[in-house]
Amino acid sequence: MPKDTSQLGGEQPASSQTTSFLDQALLTSPDPLAKILDLADDAIISVDDEQRIMLFNQGAEKIFGYTYQEVIGQPLDLLLPAALAAVHRQHIHEFAGAHVTARRMGERGEIRGRRKNGNEFPAEASISKWRIKSRFAATGLTMRRIESLG
Repeated sequence: MPKDTSQLGGEQPASSQTTSFLDQALLTSPDPLAKILDLADDAIISVDDEQRIMLFNQGAEKIFGYTYQEVIGQPLDLLLPAALAAVHRQHIHEFAGAHVTARRMGERGEIRGRRKNGNEFPAEASISKWRIKSRFAATGLTMRRIESLG
């Protein structure tokens, strides 16, 4: 990823905007905290205000079967069962406008993910939000599979 964030002011394609947003957030830095996040066994996924994936750690790669390069800039729907994608998008949108900054997911129904091979799996998840220069980002889509990888 480019390290130059000076292009943040102009219009850029979505993938370029996501890359600049990531660089601005220092998620690609050699910071020890970033390395800890990347090495976690749990899936740590962040999405931007358009629900495009902007962070996908090694735990997420193991759980979902995609590489970072395959998912970065892609819609979060890629990782969800098709039948749940629309309702999940709405839940994230509502969470973005809520006063809480974190919550456990699953209060409205079972959490399920979808691997690259199409297999669905049950999971536990939580979500938290943060902002960079007034742009929403959700992190937490922190998932832990509750069954073996199979």
